[in-house]
Amino acid sequence: MDERRFRLDFVIALGALLISTIAAVATVYQTHVIAAEFSATVWPYVSFEENNSPWSVELDVRNDGLGPAIIRSVGLTFDGKPQRSIEGMLAEFAAREPQALTAARAALRAGAKLKITTSTPSSGLVIPANTQHVVIRLEGPVLARNFQPVIKHVGIALCYCSLTGTCWTQRFQNRDSEPKVTPACPRS
Repeated sequence: MDERRFRLDFVIALGALLISTIAAVATVYQTHVIAAEFSATVWPYVSFEENNSPWSVELDVRNDGLGPAIIRSVGLTFDGKPQRSIEGMLAEFAAREPQALTAARAALRAGAKLKITTSTPSSGLVIPANTQHVVIRLEGPVLARNFQPVIKHVGIALCYCSLTGTCWTQRFQNRDSEPKVTPACPRS
């Protein structure tokens, strides 16, 4: 009888162990599902948008996601050569294409309203959900006509993260592609 009782205790203990293991696995799975749902609620989705018209040229970084995009590193190139700023890219283009700068100066002397807005993205920049960051905006027909080709030479690589620490990279050169998940952003 003691041997039978021992077996019954053993079976009950084994059953309790099995049930607690199933409960632990279910808890871990549920935690994973909740974490995935939370990540989706703060997921940034960065893309580039280029707008051209006879009156203006604009290049923006957009965050069409649900959470803020925290920029961790930025790589800028002009014709494949590293650059420090968007302003430097414009200066290099103007040096290569002096007729563009000459046309802009002539338009200003003639009283044309021209406006150049630049903002070089940098590490630490936060782009809130459903907003855009203007990288370059050239307003005025002379600027649009003469400086529109500069956009084809611009290279921008962004590495950004969500609030949960998941990071992605997006490149202006591949602006039709999806952002790519990356384990961490390089230091810029």
